[in-house]
Amino acid sequence: MRMWLVSCMFLVAAMSHADEWSPPEDPDPTLILREASADATSGDYARALAKHLWYHENATKLQRSQSGVRRSFALSYWLKLGEAYPPALEKFREIRDETEKRIRDEDQVRVQFDDFHDFTAMNRVLREPERTVKAFKWLSETDSEDASRVYGISEPALINQKEYALCGKYIEPEKQVDRIEDHYERGLKSAEKFGKRHLDYVEKKIVNESALLVAILVQNNRTEEAVDAATKLKSLVSEGELRKKLTKEIDRALSGTVPKPWP
Repeated sequence: MRMWLVSCMFLVAAMSHADEWSPPEDPDPTLILREASADATSGDYARALAKHLWYHENATKLQRSQSGVRRSFALSYWLKLGEAYPPALEKFREIRDETEKRIRDEDQVRVQFDDFHDFTAMNRVLREPERTVKAFKWLSETDSEDASRVYGISEPALINQKEYALCGKYIEPEKQVDRIEDHYERGLKSAEKFGKRHLDYVEKKIVNESALLVAILVQNNRTEEAVDAATKLKSLVSEGELRKKLTKEIDRALSGTVPKPWP
């Protein structure tokens, strides 16, 4: 009861302070996200929440390139705010739940990919992969075509919950090998601009994605496809320490070890 009263008091304060903030005429999403973090650090929690809400609702409308940050760092900052300021966490969960309602709306002809992507991202940050799995199972039963469209963004949660058979229903090894190769090549080009930290990310990503694909095929007794995928994936890196790491993790996957999705 006491915690409920405290939360209500925070919420009333948040509403009054949030009403005091409005975005500038030509808002810069990146700047507003930075301001939200600075406000949180200085203890102006209500203003920080108002800016997080604005960013979540408007960032990609103004700059599509914000989609990656919006579903990763921005959500993490928002959750951190929620740890200090209950109304922020309450609002986070409320928006996550509203997003799920849109996904399950039977009046929709198709599930919106962006809605499902937002839903999986928020569940990941909240460490509630079971919510993603439950929604994906429902979608698989009601519209397998839509489920296939959102499988890629649902896969980490499915693997975390050991839903290997369900993964096997939607996994397409040839397409995924091509996708992994494309991500790796584009990542290497980006690393030329962004440096070693980005290169480290790209290298960890190819190792993890490759091992996961092979492991899921093995778990579904698709051994021939697993061996074929393993051979193609190993060939993407010809030498060096990365080649050794990639080979080691793929061989572990061939033996039945399923790595944890990363990041």
